[in-house]
Amino acid sequence: MMINNKDGKRRLFNADYRESLGQTSKAGLIIADPPYNLALEDWDVDFNFEELLAVISEKLDTGGSALIFNILPNVLEMHQLAEKMGLHVQDLLIWIKPNFPVRYLRKKGYVNKNREFILWVSKSKIPHFQLKPDETYHKGVFDYPSPAFTSDSAVFPYQKPRALIDDLIQRHSQPFDLVLDLFAGSGIVAKSCKQWNRRYIGYEIDEKQFNKIVLD
Repeated sequence: MMINNKDGKRRLFNADYRESLGQTSKAGLIIADPPYNLALEDWDVDFNFEELLAVISEKLDTGGSALIFNILPNVLEMHQLAEKMGLHVQDLLIWIKPNFPVRYLRKKGYVNKNREFILWVSKSKIPHFQLKPDETYHKGVFDYPSPAFTSDSAVFPYQKPRALIDDLIQRHSQPFDLVLDLFAGSGIVAKSCKQWNRRYIGYEIDEKQFNKIVLD
């Protein structure tokens, strides 16, 4: 099953992300928010990160980047897998959640759990990356409130903030680039691609969630 919007620039498949190998061309940017293997849901267990990196290696364009959200233990595993597959690990970015509830603070130590990590990998040593006009560099830390902890009910419980996705898409892709979204979830990447004039192909395996995503 597939949704195809009016301008033909954005498509969404109700399918496993691995099916992208036979259905899409090379992408200038791949965004992946796979399971974290925390057993928070039935599907959040035993996810195979090696298969994910293999798909990214196959579908990423020469000058493109892949941004993979996850927790630190999984990111460390993916770092090793990426290097074995010949991908270049560019950096480890951090998403800070300033609205993180106090009740989730650690009982021991001084570092709380108000962060997630974004592994940045590429095919080439120097992929496309763009600073904002007023920047001479970027710290690699993105400070955006999480929709999960706002008064507004999130469309998807694990939805990333729109402002964060907008920021990443503008930095790591160019207008008319193809953005491949391997775990569409709430559809937030598709909305950002529409605003910033990127082509979009997304995959969402859950039919119920797939039917909630609106591309127009």
